[in-house]
Amino acid sequence: TGRLSLTEALPLLQQLAEALDFLHSRQLVHRDLKPANILLEGSSPPWQVTLADFGLIRSLENSTQLTQTGSTFGTPAYMAPEQADPKKWDKIIPLTNIYALMVLVYQLLIDHQPWLS
Repeated sequence: TGRLSLTEALPLLQQLAEALDFLHSRQLVHRDLKPANILLEGSSPPWQVTLADFGLIRSLENSTQLTQTGSTFGTPAYMAPEQADPKKWDKIIPLTNIYALMVLVYQLLIDHQPWLS
């Protein structure tokens, strides 16, 4: 979408936050929040947002992994540090999604990822 004004970005971010809140209230972590997994309906703001691709989702209620066998574990530019370290995979909590959301916030408002600053 390119750089958005705060007025354009806020409704989009609110919808994303509500989608994550829905997952978190059910003890689920998406683990692959990135632009490709955010579907926008409409040609201009305000968009209707749909969160997609639940192939890496993790349940916090039990040890059952809902991730597809052999799946890549996230997208590096949006991954929280604990996602990159297999020894810390048990530390993945809803804040992992919030980390990715904040990378997206930066990208929407500044028009590039924070790591490129």
